[in-house]
Amino acid sequence: MEQIEDVQRLVSDPRQDQEAGNSIWTTLYNIFHTWKDYLLQLIQGQQYSRWAPLDYSLAIYRKMMGWDEAYIRCIILHPTSVQKAVVTHKDVVHVFGVGPTAQLQSAEQVDLYCGAFRPCTIHELAVGCAAGIFIWRHVTNTLWDNRVLRHAAHIHVTSVQWNEDGTVLVSAALGSNHIIVWDPESGQTIRFLSSSISFLLYSPDFQMLFGASSDSGASVCYVDRRTWKLEQILEGRRVQTAAWTACSTYLLFVQKDDTNLYAITRNSEVDVFLKPQLFWAFELVANLQTTPFAGQELCRSQPHAIAVDPSNVYLAVIYKKQPFVELFKLCMAKHKKLSILGPEYIYSDDNQTLRTGIFPTCVCFEHGKNGQRNLAIAWTSGHFQLKNL
Repeated sequence: MEQIEDVQRLVSDPRQDQEAGNSIWTTLYNIFHTWKDYLLQLIQGQQYSRWAPLDYSLAIYRKMMGWDEAYIRCIILHPTSVQKAVVTHKDVVHVFGVGPTAQLQSAEQVDLYCGAFRPCTIHELAVGCAAGIFIWRHVTNTLWDNRVLRHAAHIHVTSVQWNEDGTVLVSAALGSNHIIVWDPESGQTIRFLSSSISFLLYSPDFQMLFGASSDSGASVCYVDRRTWKLEQILEGRRVQTAAWTACSTYLLFVQKDDTNLYAITRNSEVDVFLKPQLFWAFELVANLQTTPFAGQELCRSQPHAIAVDPSNVYLAVIYKKQPFVELFKLCMAKHKKLSILGPEYIYSDDNQTLRTGIFPTCVCFEHGKNGQRNLAIAWTSGHFQLKNL
């Protein structure tokens, strides 16, 4: 718990940035060095250098609000341990939970966007950025080294996912027409899947890989060692955010500029040759904007991100410029329509900040032990919160 509090303090004070900018000389110094680095990167042919419209593009593709303003841009949780990481707007990865707190950064590691711990170990972490994919490895107590996976047509990586045993890494990139399957040890590409996707989600049973974009619909890939078969399942639907239920039965999602929560699930039917064929059933779960609370209907803004508890008990939702996380209970009884109950509202527990103007930027559930459930929340104030449920 002391480590968590240390990291909360570490990433919780964006006011330091404001104080640093009070001096006109500091401002001029920063502008000079920003342009110097930019020109050097152009001279060196680094096409992944930061440029003005990029923040806007990433904000559109990112399933969180205020990408260009968020102090914490991403929360990364290890699937089987208490290891955690947060990505800040300074393109630094803060790793904590096991061993000393580490701050991972590199001159090439700009526009950090996503990350995932390698399942088979607590010592490796992949993060997607403008240069490609940095794979950080914990070598000694305080030393981390890194290697970079690159492809000329696959820069500004927006999503990375490990397979179940950590032998394969899959990535999607901004503006790319392919999903790339990597061999993380050799750094070589194994397979290219033709699809314009911005974020990826393995199903909990690792049999399917869901990919979606906010402007080009969604696909699902049926995964095995020999074939990766893509199927378009939500053609024309612009997916804002999505999450699998823990049993891999349902895929919940919200569309861009929509307030409805939808679900799709696989069903089978028997054709004339008595051979089962899978098809996807689509259903409306609830209108999140008008879900009753205490007998009243409270108006909310557009949902920006959802997360499902690994035990299939809770659904967490964050909204655009709303100062709370909304927590629902999932009802998944057999032979009944999927539904949600609640909700409960979670506000920032940071006593140093006022609720006014403080919003959650990203949220995910921790894989707790002994039946414990923790919800990890990042706030625009820079505060990182673990809420025990």
